[in-house]
Amino acid sequence: MKRWQWWLTILIGLWVTPAVAAQASTPQYATATQPVAVATTPGGEPTKLINQATYRLAKQQVQNGTTYQYLVSPTGQAVGYAKAGTLKVTRVAQGAWVKANGYARTNKTATAWRTFHWTGARRLAKGTAVKLTGVYYHQNGSAYYSVASTAGKWLGYVNAGSLKLLASPWSAEQADHRIVTVTKNWSAYADLNFHKTGSVYQRTYRSIGRYRHVNGYTYLALADQHNKLVGYINAGAVTVATDSRGVALKDRGYVLPKAGANAYTSINRTQIKTRASALAARPAQVRCAYRTLAGELWYSLYDRYGHWLGYAPVSQLSRTSAQGRYQTASGYVTTTKKGYRLWANFNFNRGLSTSTTAYQRTYKIVGVYHHFNGGTYYSLRDGKNHWVGYVNAGNVTKASKPQGVWLAYRHAMVISRSHYTIWRTFFGKSSGTTVAGRHYTVTGRYRHLNGAWYVSLYSGKTWLGYVNAQAVKMATTVHNYLRPSQSYAYPNARAASFNIEVDLSSQRVYLKYGSKRVYTMYCSSGIGNSTPRGHFRIQERGYSFYNGSEKMGAHYWTSFYQHGVYLFHSVPTDRHGHYIKSQTTQLGVRPMSHGCIRLSVPDAKWINTHVKTGTKVYIHQ
Repeated sequence: MKRWQWWLTILIGLWVTPAVAAQASTPQYATATQPVAVATTPGGEPTKLINQATYRLAKQQVQNGTTYQYLVSPTGQAVGYAKAGTLKVTRVAQGAWVKANGYARTNKTATAWRTFHWTGARRLAKGTAVKLTGVYYHQNGSAYYSVASTAGKWLGYVNAGSLKLLASPWSAEQADHRIVTVTKNWSAYADLNFHKTGSVYQRTYRSIGRYRHVNGYTYLALADQHNKLVGYINAGAVTVATDSRGVALKDRGYVLPKAGANAYTSINRTQIKTRASALAARPAQVRCAYRTLAGELWYSLYDRYGHWLGYAPVSQLSRTSAQGRYQTASGYVTTTKKGYRLWANFNFNRGLSTSTTAYQRTYKIVGVYHHFNGGTYYSLRDGKNHWVGYVNAGNVTKASKPQGVWLAYRHAMVISRSHYTIWRTFFGKSSGTTVAGRHYTVTGRYRHLNGAWYVSLYSGKTWLGYVNAQAVKMATTVHNYLRPSQSYAYPNARAASFNIEVDLSSQRVYLKYGSKRVYTMYCSSGIGNSTPRGHFRIQERGYSFYNGSEKMGAHYWTSFYQHGVYLFHSVPTDRHGHYIKSQTTQLGVRPMSHGCIRLSVPDAKWINTHVKTGTKVYIHQ
């Protein structure tokens, strides 16, 4: 051996020897977890069997190629030799861990140790139920069970003498004859060893037996409608039902029936509560569900007033939203009411206002919804086929054609642009084109789907047709105050049915036979609603008057109220009896007087000279 090799051997020896010595000085123990034969000599005839005990491992000896371990009792007495491999060797006095199953109860106040250094003691009251997870056969001669609470929380090590092992954690079966619905999503078990099975949540079963477990809970044996066992579940997961319907389960939403589906007074289908024809009108509200013993799912249905409609099987229903099912539809609507909206969604939180941009507009109907709230809602598109929203059918006026509906609009108009077509029907027959400067009366208008206004033109009593409103403008001078309002003759004022109507909104005086209008006069009524409304009669009359405080008068006055206070008369005159031209331009356009009804000179003269005293006069807005 070379010198460096010799020194290396010495250094390795100095390093290894203390570790080996330390290892050899650590006590070793051997646990018999099953019957083991022991002899007085290595390989000798066995003299006894040992089991469930831990011994000091004093030495090992090889005999005929077989290793034997020499065991010593806790008191130091020789136990004998056991063949190596038949015991579990460990370095702790409690011995090797041995798996244990089952349950036990403390038969007295017991101590659960957290360590085998006898620290961390926990007191367990007499009768406490524990779950066994393992056992140690301590070198001191006692067995210690590793125990947990029945909920699975580890408690410590308890001397076996403080425990009474239970043959079964279950009490004897108790009969049960109830119908229950599983209302909590807890585990279900295929057997009483807690082997999990499939979910039984929100299903209805027969409870055919009850079992009390050592953990303090009661478990039910569940069977289907044919009394076939389904599994076991903690009784706290179920709610007892009164019949095979089960208990009400939380469910909300809206449904529509499939073809021919009725709602019944019970799940037995013995009596119809609401027929399919009534259910199909609009969505019904689901307020709860039932999962029956037969496994069917039923809904309990209500209308918008909270009236119960009955039970219906889910298989005969289809889920929908509150607005119901979309249905194609056709037609047109005009928004004729202010203060409503074309809703952008069925949350009713935004949309176009009919008080502003969407007022008096015509839209195309492309679909309809019959909402749970009782409203019918049209889905609308504009003339460019852009979708604009949903509108409650009760807030619009339906039209059959794209021009929309007729809207009252009475004004005197003058043609401002030539060569616009005057339509007899919308974009069909025509009756010529416009000529700038001509005067007409407009009695109404349409807001077409294309967005344009079309006014209805009259020349006297003759209807001419419809024209785009861009071709007309308000007439500033309706009529020559020195001429009659119409080109045809005045009527017979002596007829028995003759009467006079004054429409303040249109600034017109109508001469009538009964309810038929036979002549129209242009007028100007009182500013600020100063002309009285109501039913009156023609009174006295005179040729002229002059009011110094107002610095104007008139010709051909005829009183109809308060004997000379409220009059029909001509356009105003000055103190010399000359007509004031600045006061003659608004006949038929807007109010100008202090309460009287101003007329053209010939019209005022005709009433003054032809209409008899006592003739009825009706004035309205």
